[in-house]
Amino acid sequence: MTTSRRTAVAATFLAAALAVPLGTASAQAAPVRHTAAAQPAAAAGQVGAQATKKLTIKTQKQQKSYWCAPAAVRAMASRHRSGSGLPTQAQLAKQMKTKTSGTNIREVLQTLNKLAGKHTYDFNTVGSGTRLSAEVKASVNRGHAVYVSVWSQWKPWKKTGTRGAGHAIVAYGYSGSTIYWWDPIDNTRHSASAAKSYAAMKNRGTQIITG
Repeated sequence: MTTSRRTAVAATFLAAALAVPLGTASAQAAPVRHTAAAQPAAAAGQVGAQATKKLTIKTQKQQKSYWCAPAAVRAMASRHRSGSGLPTQAQLAKQMKTKTSGTNIREVLQTLNKLAGKHTYDFNTVGSGTRLSAEVKASVNRGHAVYVSVWSQWKPWKKTGTRGAGHAIVAYGYSGSTIYWWDPIDNTRHSASAAKSYAAMKNRGTQIITG
């Protein structure tokens, strides 16, 4: 090829390259495909990591008919104390001034924070099943169980009759929109949807204690 011919071909290629402006699909095709392929994998990993979580709590059946709060606080405190450092139900009942009529929820909050060694827990008001689910997940993800008060006959997993007395239960995990519950009345574990859980608790009150 002659020198003049090579010069003409080079000029043609240069002109073609300059004809594609920056920012068009042709110019960004490779970066866009690379980003699109990387993002779903990262998102899937994040969802999978938080789809299900259960906390380990040390539980025991409440030792008196009106000691649901001391039993619940003891189970929650097992996240912070172990062995001889974990109070008995009797010690907690005395500390929280528990009476046959029950336990004041402010005493529950103060005692939990003393056992945690810092201001870990606080009151939280929820207004829907969606909000309850979000708060339980947030607390459990931080390693803290959740204190909820319901009527003894209106529990998230089963309604057995009239309201009964006030009763403390503990949320210790979740799986999607399902909440895992522990009941101190008989030391049993249950699960219920966030919607059913909120429907059960809202009749007693919408205030919970989260960490």
